[in-house]
Parts: sequence; structure tokens; C-alpha cells
Amino acid sequence: MSYNPYIDDTIASLEKYYRVINNENPSDKGIFDLLKYIFKIDYLFLNWIENLPERKAGRIQTLFFLAILPILKLLGVKIVWTMHNKLSHSKDHLFLKKLIFKGLLNNAEIILTHSSEGVAYGENIKKGCGQRIHYFPHPVKDRRNKINIIGNCIKLILLNC
Repeated sequence: MSYNPYIDDTIASLEKYYRVINNENPSDKGIFDLLKYIFKIDYLFLNWIENLPERKAGRIQTLFFLAILPILKLLGVKIVWTMHNKLSHSKDHLFLKKLIFKGLLNNAEIILTHSSEGVAYGENIKKGCGQRIHYFPHPVKDRRNKINIIGNCIKLILLNC
């Protein structure tokens, strides 16, 4: 597998304005790592979460993730989701992937998309969510005017599934 600078570029862009608390300790337990940080974060930043069902213990991780979404909301944790794809490129576990997608369309505070089509796509699935979807073109470099859409959070966890 070749190196992809996407996550490093994202962290470099965010760290100028926010504290990414798991930068030195990337997720090694999948979505369960969230438990280490749940009372320490203001924002949960998600990348490629739609691939969660394909990971080790993916079905269990997916059920845990869907169950914890309302708890995060109660705790005031805001979710920032990068909608990289309309769905996963792989059709394995498609039902669970659709549940994750719809759960995030309902619960994410901010949804970023790298495709201008992403705004219309999300709105087509969940009416009214288009106002929370922001087109954010590649590459993810220092884009001060775009990064600030997240707000003035002090702590953020970046999970890449």
C-alpha cells in the first residue's frame, strides 16, 4: 500500500487552529478508541467511517458506533464527517454502511465533501441536511476560510477508519 498524505495534510491544517488530541496516538482499536477520549473532546472528526464494517470486529464496531451517536449528542460532542464517497467502494456489508451513512446525515454537525455532487447527494437522501454539507475541494491544505467552518473548538479527535 502506498503512502497517502491526505491525513497528514488534514492534521497539519487543523493543528494550526485546534488541538488534535490523538495525533500522537492514532486509533489502534478502531472506533472503540473513542472511549479513551469521550469526556475530553468537543468534536469528533471522522474519515472513511463508512468502511468500518470491513474492519476487524467491524459488525460489532458498527453497532457500537451507531449506539454511541445519540450519547455523543447528549454529551455535546459535535461530529464532523468527511463524506469521501457516496458509499464505500466495496459492496461488502452494504446494509451496515448505509446505516452509518444515514446516521451521520442525521447526526453530523458538519459534513465535508470533496465533490460538489456530495451536497446534492446528501440532500437527496436526507432532506434539509444540505445546509450542513460543505464542499471542500482537494487537497486539504491550509484553507483558513474553510477550516473555520468547524468553529472554535479546543479539543478534537481525528478517527480514520
